[in-house]
Amino acid sequence: MFLDDLLTDFGPRFRVPLGAIRTGLRYGRMPLFVSWIVTNRCNLRCVYCGCPHIKTAELSTEQALRLVTEMADLGVLAVHITGGEPLVRKDLDRIVSRLRSTGVRFGISTNGTLVPKRQALFEGCSSVSLSLDGPPIVHDQHRKTGQVAEVLDACRVLSSMDVETRLVSLVTRNTTTDSMRFVMEQAQVYGAKVYFQPALDVVLSTTDENPVVAQSKKVNALFSDLIDFKTAGKPIGNSVASLKHMARWPHQEPLRCMLQRVAVRVDPQGVLLPCHERADAPDGVSVLDGGFGSALSSLKSKSCTECWGSSRVQARESFRANPAELISLAGTMLGSQSAR
Repeated sequence: MFLDDLLTDFGPRFRVPLGAIRTGLRYGRMPLFVSWIVTNRCNLRCVYCGCPHIKTAELSTEQALRLVTEMADLGVLAVHITGGEPLVRKDLDRIVSRLRSTGVRFGISTNGTLVPKRQALFEGCSSVSLSLDGPPIVHDQHRKTGQVAEVLDACRVLSSMDVETRLVSLVTRNTTTDSMRFVMEQAQVYGAKVYFQPALDVVLSTTDENPVVAQSKKVNALFSDLIDFKTAGKPIGNSVASLKHMARWPHQEPLRCMLQRVAVRVDPQGVLLPCHERADAPDGVSVLDGGFGSALSSLKSKSCTECWGSSRVQARESFRANPAELISLAGTMLGSQSAR
């Protein structure tokens, strides 16, 4: 009763952290950060992403709204909306409106194509992540002709709205030092930061071989360059510790990590999953079968031997260096999720 009184007296400011504490005590996990794949559908066919080919049901509008309310009640601090391409969901405006009204911070990953048409979605958005892998000769061959222009147009729109924009850049076999310079130059133009990460050896959400994966020596050399760029003050969001970790790709070893206790994923059908790198995550439980809390209590952990997503690496390295900074990682988890 004491906690409920505090929630009533102090309002949404205290509701989230206290709700998280109660959830941690009850379920053994404190889901501060949720990455929500609201759809696998996408209007692009990127060479290293298998999401659009995964045909699956999606939560209805009412189910999605109920999930937002449940997450807020259980103390979720931040939700990162991703896909597929989340903006293809026509009801996304209702979902983000519910997030705003419950006081849960939210970020969005998008390919940028629909940003000019759906500007209202980004009011109150903590940050938006856009993929930019280099100039057209690099980026467009990963996605489609003219895509760099669409990303930069989205940057212009978001900049005019004073929405924090973050660029997520994959290091692939087509990446060069000059192509990385191009991305950093665009970031400077729009007041953004870039988060670099290596392309996996598999197509996202599948076990198929990634056609643009880079050799390890190239990844090591390019991330060594990025460390120099970071030291020189270029707009790179990755910490030096994170860049050093990325440079070791594809090295594997058992990882000690607390993120699975505070970060989870929800797939388009509403299945709750642990923080994970590849498609072979443990089976999860649907939030439709008893709600978010029930699914959380049944969630199985995954023993990771690798971690290459920029947001997860950044959070893991920061938390390992200073556990007291856990709450401040909300911005990192929001803003630098892998854009699609």
